[in-house]
Amino acid sequence: MRKKGFGKIKGVSIFLCCVFQWLVFGSTLADEFIEQRQEKIEGIVTLLNHKDYNVRWAATVALGNLGDQRAAEPLIQSLEGSMNKDYYIVRVAAVNALGKLQDTRGIDALIRAMRTDREALVQESAASALVKVVSGIESPRRPASVRDRESRQKIIKELIGILANRKEKSYVRGLAADSLGKIGDPEAVKELNQIASSDPDKHVRGKAIDALALIGDPSATKYLKQSK
Repeated sequence: MRKKGFGKIKGVSIFLCCVFQWLVFGSTLADEFIEQRQEKIEGIVTLLNHKDYNVRWAATVALGNLGDQRAAEPLIQSLEGSMNKDYYIVRVAAVNALGKLQDTRGIDALIRAMRTDREALVQESAASALVKVVSGIESPRRPASVRDRESRQKIIKELIGILANRKEKSYVRGLAADSLGKIGDPEAVKELNQIASSDPDKHVRGKAIDALALIGDPSATKYLKQSK
């Protein structure tokens, strides 16, 4: 499936993506763009269920680049409906699009994709998208809200829970550690220290140490010396 996906995407998919980008951004007059924006979103959303996965991929990419929050729910539904079913390139496009939108409504779907998708690239992209959602919440251009603060805490809590759960796959726990390091919240330091010092999984321990180093915790140096 992977070879087939990449083979066709080089031709038809890229062409379709360019067409969609033109549909989204091609208007030269601001007033015309504003008037047609909703119509364009609705038109592209209908293509998320197209029978050709090349079209589904291109439509998903276009919605992410459009950056309109009205595309969040359709993208979430598309991702959850295609989990481990659609071509993985479509799923990667969906999690990347949700990361670009930085909409907190996508948190649950992104966490599920990170934990349960069978393709590592989808899982990795979902973990990166969660970091982007937090980045959006922390943006000075975004008005602070109780919902955003709660969403940020939810992401951190979920990632800490995944990291601490030894029943989770090693790769997924490592992704959680990576994301916690990139987010840089001090709340994660205690759990990261515990993992770095005593977890039986060498891969996860290494990821926890890297995360501590990203956060700037001095204990990272100690663990790095011990690992040599």
